[in-house]
Amino acid sequence: MVNRFGNNTSRRVLGDVFTEMNKVFDTNLTEGILPLDIIEYGDSFKIEVAVPGFRKEEMVVKVDDGSLVIKAEKDTNTTEDTEAKYLYRGITSFNFSRQLPNIEEKFKVDCEAITSAYENGILTITMPKKAELQPKTVDIEVR
Repeated sequence: MVNRFGNNTSRRVLGDVFTEMNKVFDTNLTEGILPLDIIEYGDSFKIEVAVPGFRKEEMVVKVDDGSLVIKAEKDTNTTEDTEAKYLYRGITSFNFSRQLPNIEEKFKVDCEAITSAYENGILTITMPKKAELQPKTVDIEVR
């Protein structure tokens, strides 16, 4: 039997990391089967979600009552080929939803400026920080 996470110590450390992430986001963000990364830059945050097999038309990204909501829905139970007979069906209908609560308060992001793009199975959401919170450099003239 192959152990994906190594020994018990490795498993405990990974569990601790996910537990701490869930505390930060007040949600079970790390539960489920779709992996995601949250990356901070000086002027923004980027969220990358692995959503292979979806088309961008099947995804919804929105801010709802201060929470970032990421959803996708795929229905593979319908087929236009009436003569098709499945011998094995491993790809079935699949839905997912992730929510990051209070993003404006916790991350201090400009909700009106959030953008998203989908390429090669990765949904990338860019959340710019509010201008007043971005690092500033002021050049001062030497006289």
